[in-house]
Amino acid sequence: MSNSPGQQTMPKATYAWRKRSGSLSRRMTPRFRYGRASKSRVSPVSFGPRPSATLARAMPPVASEPTATAPRRIARLADVQDRGPVPSPHTNEASYAVDASGRLWVRKRESITGWEELLAEALAWLLADPLGVPAPDAAVVLAPGEESWLSAFVPDVVAHWSAGAGPIENRDGLAATLVLDALLANPDRHARNILLAPAAGGRVRAWAIDWGDALAGHPADFAAAGERLPSVRNAAPGLPLADLDEHADAAARRAAALDPGSVASTVAEAFAVARTTPPAGYAESLLHRLSVAPRLTREYLRLLQERAR
Repeated sequence: MSNSPGQQTMPKATYAWRKRSGSLSRRMTPRFRYGRASKSRVSPVSFGPRPSATLARAMPPVASEPTATAPRRIARLADVQDRGPVPSPHTNEASYAVDASGRLWVRKRESITGWEELLAEALAWLLADPLGVPAPDAAVVLAPGEESWLSAFVPDVVAHWSAGAGPIENRDGLAATLVLDALLANPDRHARNILLAPAAGGRVRAWAIDWGDALAGHPADFAAAGERLPSVRNAAPGLPLADLDEHADAAARRAAALDPGSVASTVAEAFAVARTTPPAGYAESLLHRLSVAPRLTREYLRLLQERAR
């Protein structure tokens, strides 16, 4: 695949990516996957036995609409109780967990994923709301030995992404997801990282999960990334790209308009969750990518369109 002058797909980063089965993946402890991209028409969710109806009913609604006008703070929970693994075709890294209020979460432990994934997930979640990305609510547990990223359980999910799944109710949110992937250099927007839930009128609502592989979670590499874009090798097939252009441009313009002070606070919050400090150039790299978000987004969509041909 060729790229336009001045743009490159993400090279091998210094934290050692390697080619495996035609895709790029990190050389580190196997991490939780909701699954790999499937080219079948409808890919039903196979999470195995679902949590009890009592727990699901007790869970408050997940966040769905962009509302933040100031930097958000990620909720710190003192403790959660595991309720069994989230079945996955590939790893057993995630588990269901319940907090003291009875709310249900999907938990990924730092001891398995590494702090880099907490950083990437935290930064993505903090930026998701102002961009309009439909990401579930999030929280963290930071008690020693229990450090974990928590993503709110999304009820009523019926499928992963598929081109034949039906009309998408929130195409603006799906487009914003691709914008955030481009900005944080996330190469992992495969079909199983887009969840689909029923919506009114026979439509489906898309939810975006999992930014754990984003280069933004590897501070030194991200600080040096410039305007490089993530690989689109693993991108979900059949995305309605022609219908997302206008929505993606709107989300990219929102990204470019973010206040630098708010962005600095967002970076500080994400690094506080990861319990580390940003290296020189990290915030500047993110601010630059945000400032040129419309251009990066157009180029990223072009790469996705080339791959779809």
